[in-house]
Parts: sequence; C-alpha cells; structure tokens
Amino acid sequence: MPGLEFKSLVETEKWAKDLAKNFTRPCLVLLDGEMGSGKTQLVRWFVEALGGTPASSPTFAIHQTYQSTGGDIEHVDLYRLESTAGLESTGFWDLLKTKSILLFVEWADRLPNPMWPNNIKLIRIELHKQSGDSEARRIEWSGV
Repeated sequence: MPGLEFKSLVETEKWAKDLAKNFTRPCLVLLDGEMGSGKTQLVRWFVEALGGTPASSPTFAIHQTYQSTGGDIEHVDLYRLESTAGLESTGFWDLLKTKSILLFVEWADRLPNPMWPNNIKLIRIELHKQSGDSEARRIEWSGV
C-alpha cells in the first residue's frame, strides 16, 4: 500500500478531500487504525467533500446515513461488533447489495476479508498516529 505522511490536520484534510473526488459508486471505503487515529474525522472530510450532511461517529448507533447531492452516503462503525451475527439487525448486509452504495466502514478489520464483496470497488485506508505529535499521521491506502 502506498504510504503518505502528513504533519498537520490541514494537510490530511486536503488529501482526504482530493481523494474523495475518486470515489465512484458502488464503493466501499474500509478504514482501520488505532483508537484516536482519525477514522471518523476522515469520514467527516470525505462526506463534506461530497456535499453531504455533517457526519458524526456511529459508534453507538453502528450505522448512520448522510444525505448528499450524489445520493445517500452510509457510515458504519464496527468497533462494538461482537460477532457478524450482530450486523443482521443493522441492515448491513443489505447495504452491500445496493447498486449505488458509497459506504464508509470504520474498524473494517473486525470482519474477515472474504466477507467483503468482490464486485464493488474497495478502498482500504489505514491511519497511524505519529509519536510525539498529535496532528501528524501516516496513512497507507490502496484501491484508488
């Protein structure tokens, strides 16, 4: 995966908003990284760049939908996922069947790779905090 290093949140935000221009539906954006690495903030920037309603963390609700001019943007947080059976009541599996889906999934590593569909564009992003600087990030990504 290509790796990029950003010294500030302003640099990271610019990269995120530029990358968002490459999201073509159907598309799954899988986000991983330690707690506090900026997964939700990255989704906020993506949604903002796509003209969506303000994004918030779906940690407790598991699933959020944001309205945008290009169609609904879905956001799922798997942090509290205890088993794949826990996704049944959220409508998650139905989302993956939507032909025009744009879905951001935080903590995507909680589902094994074979569970992700192979007929949808997959973008993987891993965020890493850089020691000694609260704004610095290393981002590894693939699929664009």
